[in-house]
Amino acid sequence: MLKMIGFAITLASVMGGFFLGNGVLATLWQPAYILIVVGGAIGAFFSSNPGEVLQLTKHYLGRALLGQRRGREDYEKLLVLLHDLFQVIRRKGRQALEEHIESPERSDLFKRSGFLESPRLVTYICDNLRMTNLGQISARELEALLESELDCYETEQNQSANSLKMAADATPGFGIVASVLGVIIAMSSMNGPISVLGMAVAGSMVGTMLGMLSCYGILTPMINLVSHSIKDEVMLFECVKAALVANCAGRHPIVSVDAGRRVLYSGVQPSFVELEQRLQGSGA
Repeated sequence: MLKMIGFAITLASVMGGFFLGNGVLATLWQPAYILIVVGGAIGAFFSSNPGEVLQLTKHYLGRALLGQRRGREDYEKLLVLLHDLFQVIRRKGRQALEEHIESPERSDLFKRSGFLESPRLVTYICDNLRMTNLGQISARELEALLESELDCYETEQNQSANSLKMAADATPGFGIVASVLGVIIAMSSMNGPISVLGMAVAGSMVGTMLGMLSCYGILTPMINLVSHSIKDEVMLFECVKAALVANCAGRHPIVSVDAGRRVLYSGVQPSFVELEQRLQGSGA
């Protein structure tokens, strides 16, 4: 809701300022120049990105605009899942863990967590628990492997924000193209009525204005929203990494998940007491 209010304030301020300056709002309605700026930027966006990046951008942009961000509840569920898995190791041994990590879709622990809809995260957890089950890797070696995989994942996801940034950077350029084309039209109307010439010049200026407004008033805020949405997802992996490394080092399950808790932002980070109460309430 706040996002829509923010966009509305931006547009109302620009249009309201133009109106208060004795501008005629109808003058801003220039379909030809709108087509040049908007159509050009969209075309450049699609032509410069592979299909998988387009899908990523659609996913994160949709989540960002709809306000579907990860909240404290999601991170608490992840910590509970990790604690449950570590408790299986502690109580029954690492061999008992195989039934959960070999077929997570049939595991009660994963079903209860709600993270089966995030297959990349489930794979990250299961694959690296398999590594620790082999018993041939130290905590430091595991941390290096987890960090390299996390870096790769974050770079991949950030392609969506980068692609939108390129589109945003292109819109002022297309605004200049629209302006130049408007001047060409105006020059070709030199022999016509002065009112026609004036409208042609005004239309060319609208193209420049639309390019700048699209870049700084619409696309740049969208890029920031997408970046926040990506960070929400990356933080899940950072939480898993910290907890797995602590568990591999032989820490108690509650100490291991607390290591994961500590890498969360304050807005979604439960306190140690809150986490302990959540684990007791879940029967973990």
